Amino acid sequence: FHACGVAVYDPATETTKAYPSPSRPCLSRRPGLDSKGNIWYGIYDRGRIEKLDPTTGETTVFQIPVKFATPYDTWVDPDDKVWSSSDNYFVRLDPETGGFTYYPTPWRNDMPKMTIAQRGAIWFPARGGADSVAALGVLWPDKTEMNTFKASFPLDDPNATVLRGNAEPVKVAGNANDGGQWPKPPGSKFVNPELGAASE
Repeated sequence: FHACGVAVYDPATETTKAYPSPSRPCLSRRPGLDSKGNIWYGIYDRGRIEKLDPTTGETTVFQIPVKFATPYDTWVDPDDKVWSSSDNYFVRLDPETGGFTYYPTPWRNDMPKMTIAQRGAIWFPARGGADSVAALGVLWPDKTEMNTFKASFPLDDPNATVLRGNAEPVKVAGNANDGGQWPKPPGSKFVNPELGAASE
């Protein structure tokens, strides 16, 4: 996020290579992959979508022509069109032409996560705020494909490998809620406010 760029880890050599964004200093958000292995990600505070070609190290910048655009999550659909969620709308980038298409949402909110299923349906949670609602939505860019609510992934979707269960399990060392200490440090107590009890 604050480092503003992409880091690629090679498990064979156990090395990491950093690819800083040409927009630095900036805030980069959740990347996605296209069918050619390019990495796409949003520059949250600059209203940009960037493409990194990891084979050459070259980054291409696409400026979203909307004031105060905040690209958050980035996914690539089965046709290699690049989607990003922003406040109150989705944006679709055609990498061939550089053109953008906008899809407003039915409520005022931000969408920190999105998932593109088979036939191009976009599932997204809307995060609740002071003046908004928390909800789950699905956007069908092509209404002729809207014949089911089943959310299957295309078999060759590189973004859905983990969700299909074909990838090796990820070992989690901790998160922000436990201070990076998992399993629990010796002597720690966790209180369940509903039960009024503490557990070791």
